[in-house]
Amino acid sequence: MKLALTLSGLVRGPIEWCYKTLEDEILNKFEPKVYLQAYTCEDLNRIKEIYNPWKMVITSRDESIESMQTFRKFPETRAENILYMWRNVYRSSLLVDDDTEHMIRSRYDVGFTKGTHECLNKLIQNSLDEIYIPIGGDNRGGLFDMFAIGSKNAMKVYSELYLYITQYIQAGVPVHSELLLRYHLDQKGIKVKRFNMPVGLCRPSDIDVIFRGNTLNQGHPEKLAERRFNDQYI
Repeated sequence: MKLALTLSGLVRGPIEWCYKTLEDEILNKFEPKVYLQAYTCEDLNRIKEIYNPWKMVITSRDESIESMQTFRKFPETRAENILYMWRNVYRSSLLVDDDTEHMIRSRYDVGFTKGTHECLNKLIQNSLDEIYIPIGGDNRGGLFDMFAIGSKNAMKVYSELYLYITQYIQAGVPVHSELLLRYHLDQKGIKVKRFNMPVGLCRPSDIDVIFRGNTLNQGHPEKLAERRFNDQYI
């Protein structure tokens, strides 16, 4: 099995802690080739030392996207962040070697729970030209956009959302990442399957977002308790 792991976006939160969960549950279990996108403003030497990427692309936030601001969007979204996010996903995917069979797309600030590798191994063994996305975090009725795994062909299509963003917005899709992702995969005929896998999002504020099943716990009353995302979750 030839597996690729792509990571992209800003390096936020406790990177060493997130990396440790990634190492335990994915890197040591599957030995994937790691492909990174990182910004010029980051500590690139530190990133290279920690992640030891097979390939890496360095980018900057330099596009002018004022025209996107006139389209319909929701208060919690910023057009430029959506564009940069999917540009980064796309550029990291371009690094992936041709002989890759499966791909995982994730972020630097995502942490994994114990047993994640067992779940992912089953998905990899069953995967054809389809994508698996964890249940939960489907904001505004879209699709959770922080983690996905699937065949290389399907994940390449997933990663090409950036190429169609303007077209989709002009067609009436709101400027919202999760909605754009759902629309994109529907348009391209990519089969999406959902599965249960808790995913932790770590931020510098040390306030944690935990996706458990269909519940997005973000400091809301239904949160199990006011607890930090620490060893009790892994």
